[in-house]
Amino acid sequence: MPSKVEPEHMKSDASISSIQKSSPLPLNLPMGHGMLLSVMYLGFATIVAVATYYLNGIANTPVFFGVVMEAFTYNQWDVPVNTLLLGDGLVFANYSGAPVDGTVSASDLLYKKCGVNDQGCATNFLGNSNEIWSAVGKAFSLIPNFDQPLFQDPTQTIKFKHINNLSGWNKAVVQFYIDGHDMAITCMIRRTNFYLTQAASTSAVVDSLAYCSQRAFDPKWMCENEVDVSVNTYAIQVNKGVATYIGMCKRGDIYLNAGHTAVVTGGLSGSYFVSTVPAIDEYQGGIVQASAPWDVLGVSQCYTYDFNTNLGWLLQIQGVVTMTWQCDSLMLTNSIVLWVIIAYLVVLQCVFLRHSAVSTVPVYLAKNVVGFVILFVAFWGNENLQSLTTFLIQNPIGSFPSRFYALCGPAQVASIVGIMTGTSIQRRFMPRFVSQTWLIMAFSIINWIIVFVLEGFVFPYQNENLPATCGLQTSTSCFQYSTIRRTYYLSAIISGVVIVVGVYVVACHGRHVPDHVTIPPSHSFLLFLGMPHIRYITTTTRGCCFSAQGDVLVDEGLLLMKNMMRISGHTITRMSNVQYDLVYRVLPRCVKGIFSKKVGPLLVYPLKSNRIDARYYYRYMHHTDGDDDNSQGNPLTSAALALKTHTPFGIGMTLTLLYLALAAIVAISTYTLTSIANQPVFTGRVVQAFTYNQFDVPVTTLLQATTTITTSRAVQTTTQATWSAADLLFKACGVNDAGCATAFIPESNEVWSTVCHTFKSIPDFDQPLFQDPNQTITLQHINNLSGFNKASAQFSIANHTTAITCLIRRALITFELQASTVDALAFCSERTYDPQWMCENEVGPDVNTFVVRMNNGVGAYLGVTPRSQLYMNAGKVATLTGGAFGSVNLVTVATTDEYQSGILQVTAPWDIVPASNCHNYDIQTKLGWRLQLQGSISFIWRSDALMLTNSIVLFLVALDLCIVQVVFLRHSHICYIPVYMSKTILGAGILFVAYWGNANLQTLTTYLAQNPLPGTPAHLYALCGPTQVASIVGIMTGTLVQIWFNPRAVTQTWLLLSFSVANWILVFVLEGFVYPHQSKGASNKCELASSTNCLLYDAIPHTYYQSALYASGIVILAILSIYGHSHFCTGTPLSQESSVLRHFNMEDIHDLVTSTKDCVRLSPAGVPMLDTGVLTVQNLMQVSTSYLARASTIQFELLYHVMPSRILKQWCSKMIGSLRVFEIRQNVITHKTSFKYLDEMRLDATKGMTGYLA
Repeated sequence: MPSKVEPEHMKSDASISSIQKSSPLPLNLPMGHGMLLSVMYLGFATIVAVATYYLNGIANTPVFFGVVMEAFTYNQWDVPVNTLLLGDGLVFANYSGAPVDGTVSASDLLYKKCGVNDQGCATNFLGNSNEIWSAVGKAFSLIPNFDQPLFQDPTQTIKFKHINNLSGWNKAVVQFYIDGHDMAITCMIRRTNFYLTQAASTSAVVDSLAYCSQRAFDPKWMCENEVDVSVNTYAIQVNKGVATYIGMCKRGDIYLNAGHTAVVTGGLSGSYFVSTVPAIDEYQGGIVQASAPWDVLGVSQCYTYDFNTNLGWLLQIQGVVTMTWQCDSLMLTNSIVLWVIIAYLVVLQCVFLRHSAVSTVPVYLAKNVVGFVILFVAFWGNENLQSLTTFLIQNPIGSFPSRFYALCGPAQVASIVGIMTGTSIQRRFMPRFVSQTWLIMAFSIINWIIVFVLEGFVFPYQNENLPATCGLQTSTSCFQYSTIRRTYYLSAIISGVVIVVGVYVVACHGRHVPDHVTIPPSHSFLLFLGMPHIRYITTTTRGCCFSAQGDVLVDEGLLLMKNMMRISGHTITRMSNVQYDLVYRVLPRCVKGIFSKKVGPLLVYPLKSNRIDARYYYRYMHHTDGDDDNSQGNPLTSAALALKTHTPFGIGMTLTLLYLALAAIVAISTYTLTSIANQPVFTGRVVQAFTYNQFDVPVTTLLQATTTITTSRAVQTTTQATWSAADLLFKACGVNDAGCATAFIPESNEVWSTVCHTFKSIPDFDQPLFQDPNQTITLQHINNLSGFNKASAQFSIANHTTAITCLIRRALITFELQASTVDALAFCSERTYDPQWMCENEVGPDVNTFVVRMNNGVGAYLGVTPRSQLYMNAGKVATLTGGAFGSVNLVTVATTDEYQSGILQVTAPWDIVPASNCHNYDIQTKLGWRLQLQGSISFIWRSDALMLTNSIVLFLVALDLCIVQVVFLRHSHICYIPVYMSKTILGAGILFVAYWGNANLQTLTTYLAQNPLPGTPAHLYALCGPTQVASIVGIMTGTLVQIWFNPRAVTQTWLLLSFSVANWILVFVLEGFVYPHQSKGASNKCELASSTNCLLYDAIPHTYYQSALYASGIVILAILSIYGHSHFCTGTPLSQESSVLRHFNMEDIHDLVTSTKDCVRLSPAGVPMLDTGVLTVQNLMQVSTSYLARASTIQFELLYHVMPSRILKQWCSKMIGSLRVFEIRQNVITHKTSFKYLDEMRLDATKGMTGYLA
């Protein structure tokens, strides 16, 4: 048993063995294996904390997603099918087994629920379904001016087919048809809130209505009901057997118009307001609820329906979605506890065990249940996390960072598993320590990767949405994810297997790999613990025991297993006392004694010559202040005085590492940008839509005109005989040149009139009335006159509900047996007359599009094809039939959009015919004329800046200076990078080049920010430019401040660090998130002959240099702050007898530094000493304990350091020759100077440098 003695009676241990801060890594490295593992675990704990923080921000509270589109081709939503009901019948028929009229309602179709694959239930409901749909069909006779009067004729045999999913919140759909008739009527039942327009909203009624529209008869119909947004849609109510006609509206009023309150007119009781009833989709028993006021009416499609899986009935609908994720897990509290514990343990590791092979984290966590409880809670609540992850991956939200939140859960669970991997392995070998730290680290990383990949990229994609019983009464549609019930614990099992493998590998390694060092029983460490062999406390001696100079050294981290820790050069104490020592170290000197007395004396075990004395005594903390200083002579510990702070490097090194990181960011971002510069980059298929990824037609001068087309045509003049549709396409006027537009109106009228007269030659024209020579046809047309135009027209006849809209587009025309040619064509289709028409031409995909060629005053009909062959079908070869020239093929002509005078060109074979919309056009800004089309895009970004060369130079210089800082100034308060760069024009030149080419970077960033491209990581490329510029500004912030104060060294390094970070953040936010969204695409003169549309981002001419002005303001503020700090905060004075002042022939230290605070400290003897980093401002640097050298020769000293052998070092020394040096003796600069070879400078003695000179 240890005996208690007083300090003055302590005796030296006679053991020949010692305990050391041992590590298999060289001690000039900042940390050992144990520290690496602890830092990795702290990273995992930080991931847990950050992920939990973000998840907690969306848990148990409504999260607004915005407008969400569930479409047939993306973000698909399968209608949940319990049992599929398929039926058919006749409108005018009596159905046996059906209830008598007066008991059935349309709501029965909506709410009927059967069990899974319960065909008996479906068969029993068939009669009711037929009765309800029959009532809807009979109600057609109540509709005035019905689109299909044949369906109102009671003598016709009107048949219907219908479908229902019978899940309790159904999508019942029907098709009414008459044999031999090419048109049908499709209807869908939807829950609706409606009330009379003349009544109060409190009178609103909620009921199920049938929404019906005409549609081409589909012999393969199953559930389809999609029609054009301009088609009339009729609302019919069936309640207790009574059918009532509510009214009519356009399909676009109730479809793809989420949240809109539509007005239906013409009903038997007057007009009604109709709006949607919000639906609530429930997932996994209520863990996730998605509520939304969806469109009043959706459209469905069953082309891919699978009768085996009941999947493939797709619904296309738009809604304003809000998600609620229920999570009752205690992870917020647990993540805070875990992070605080690990952060505390990492601090202990950094202060006391930085070079140890032992990691404090697994040892500490293995001795309590905290980690295992947190791991249990994580997997206990993993079903909630997997439900959220699966929902967000299956439903990507454009306006919400769904991917980020989807990966928060996997990152959280994986990080906890990663931490607990090492803990579990350590737990298995208790009370022995697992000294194979590298194995623990490897298996921790493996387990993290496995769990993260499984949770984030495997399990979510295995889930199908299956109908389920609702867990919450408010839910309307309820789903169960098919695999979560077994996957929520599956990663725990797999990670457990990895841990078992890890235990086995550790055991095998310890058993079969022999110890390389023998620890004698007389070793002070074994005597202290009362153990006969080192294997009683560790699995192997490798990594924790070493032999040096005939002595056997044991890693002091092994004391952790017995709850002991070495806290100073001469002292070991209990782990329970260490927190007091940590607090004591950070307190100001004036209160240390008070704190020490308040805590009282602590039990300590003394160390002499790194040998443990088995006796103990009690000692106050302020009596141990000199322990670290007295241990300087230990060859295995650092001799630097800065090590007293127990940090691996000084703040100068911190700033150097920051600048190196920024230089690396510059190099990486420049490399990334160079890979896409000055060459075509294919980005894939892109849709520019009316509601997202919008494209504004560039308008220089807007031409709008209205005229009447006469029956007879006058004889064309010679000039008129040269006019063509291509003139409308390529006419260019200056900005706001109204005279130019007015002068072009006669030619525009004539071209459009020729197109209209060509309608007469079209056989089977959809609107024969427009072929009648006795009709008066009104022409409205519009043009943007920018040089590559979107000329559009609407032809209408008074009191006729249908018009003809046309758009001029260029195409490659291939005639039979003739050469291909490129010409501008008019693409015309019937469309509901719009009295407020401006440029709109969107029609349904099945609507015929007639193509007219007007060239040299003559119009010719080329043929007809459905709109779907020309629109939303980029790259398609469309075939025209029925024209005057036989079969004709059309292919789009690729267009090239030019941005910022040719800096960026975007080339794409777009759709032959786009849709246009001018509802939001602003006459003042000329923005709001939108195109909706699809294209396969490639862009070329031109950049002639010299940033690639400059970034390489900057990184290599920063790396070189960082190495100098590590080798010679690691513990200095001075950062060498700003000092060095303030003496050259290199940094200023790179900064100038960066802003010289910033217009190019801003053009790329603005385009990618405004046009997200699915085929390329647009967000990454968009932020490369801001990152590059911000990083250069961050580096140059410290340099510019140092230039201002030259020839004095700026010693307030923490201010340089703060303002460098502040400037980086400021410039990055401005360049990446502010400026790109300030620019609008205004029409511009084309610089490149190959361009068709030319745009100018209007903000870039003044924003490309604006961040430089703001950054300059931060630099000025930094300079003022340094002046203020120097004036108000005084540091330790430096005597005029200082060898540094005498060497530079200075009387005041402030001629050399801005402040003595933090760069002058007292030696143990009370002598003021100056940070050697200050010497760099005078081009000097301490290279060993005995010599100063010129900074210009420091590269030779570095080269000498990296030579791997003594022979090469000697050769290097002879090759370089002698260099001028200044001698140092006992940290004092002498007046003696000489020339020395590198071999004579004692360069290997850097470990003995204190970093301070007296």
